Amino acid sequence: HYEALVSPILGPLFTYLHMRLSQKWQVINQRSLLCGEDETTDENPESQEMLEEQLVRMLTREVMDLISKWRGNQG
Repeated sequence: HYEALVSPILGPLFTYLHMRLSQKWQVINQRSLLCGEDETTDENPESQEMLEEQLVRMLTREVMDLISKWRGNQG
């Protein structure tokens, strides 16, 4: 009964999360490429960037765990 209500929502939710995480990872990857060229940045923006990358990593891991659990319940 619960799965019948939640399953239709999870597909679009996973699609949305994938899109947002992909955008965040693209920004992080571009920033890391540019970081090698620009060594004159302040320490504060770098620590902010590091924090953002850690948060995106944790969120990605949580989403993957959620997808794994959901798929395990499907089969």
